[in-house]
Amino acid sequence: MEKKMDADEGGTGVDTADIHNAEGDARAALINFVGRDIATHHINNWMGDAGRIESIGWSIMPPETHADFGCPVPVSPYYVYYLKQCEELKDIHITTHGLTRDTAEVHSIVNDKYIRNGKYIIKLIWWINDINGSVWIEGAAEVSLPSRNS
Repeated sequence: MEKKMDADEGGTGVDTADIHNAEGDARAALINFVGRDIATHHINNWMGDAGRIESIGWSIMPPETHADFGCPVPVSPYYVYYLKQCEELKDIHITTHGLTRDTAEVHSIVNDKYIRNGKYIIKLIWWINDINGSVWIEGAAEVSLPSRNS
């Protein structure tokens, strides 16, 4: 029988054993890499069989959003605001956390194109909305694609 980890046991504060088996109308917050995995499917569909994801990064719940929920956290020098890297997206902010049984609508925009080490690279900025249009994760990916001339 699989042992379930208590919230206090691992020091995580979250019991992840049954995170998606909430009772009734209760919903659980998604573990932060779930959004990355959903976005990866979107990027794979966009780039097709000839493309390759060279790198991917993501951010959830910036300090400002934590503070809005009454749970201030210290600002991390490692937090990346991906949406602010694109002029037309700079006013979009993460306002919620992804929850189980939500619809995840992935959006992306080409932010840059360049050649690096002979590879044709596209930099995508991506974000995920819930069914209400609230952003719950943002990120960026570098995708290599074949040249249109090859």
